[in-house]
Amino acid sequence: MARLCGILTAEAGFKTGRGVTVKISQGCIVLMADCNEVQELREQLYQAKQGIKDVLVYLNNNYREKITLDQLSKKFRASVSYICHEFAKEYHISPINYVIQRRMTEAKFALTNTESPLAEISWRVGYENVDHFAKLFMRHVGCSPNDYRKQFKNSLVAQAYLLPNT
Repeated sequence: MARLCGILTAEAGFKTGRGVTVKISQGCIVLMADCNEVQELREQLYQAKQGIKDVLVYLNNNYREKITLDQLSKKFRASVSYICHEFAKEYHISPINYVIQRRMTEAKFALTNTESPLAEISWRVGYENVDHFAKLFMRHVGCSPNDYRKQFKNSLVAQAYLLPNT
């Protein structure tokens, strides 16, 4: 700080005196406060990003369960809009669509690598209603679960599509 005051005094045209020193000191204090504020904002941004990563980990660990935005809001002590906005900003997908995508990925794997009935696969990936699951599968994958199974059963092509995007 003394070095900065010396530089500022030199820039002021070598003016000396108590008034100049006070002004320079005030400038240094403002500068330090601004630096502290920037550091606090950086820490908040880091914590926010870490919080959104925690949401992703939670979704990956619990995608089979019923998950609502209100539950996420309470669990992570943040508003629904904040979670949705920050999650979409970081991962380019909403939290709920991420859960659906995760479930569909698991369902595609089960369809192509097991003989499990559709109702069991539906339940295993988090859908109690097999008809609802089949409609969502059709919407997100582009074909019915049974057609997907017939087309890609034990296929390396299907397994290549199952690689995670995150």
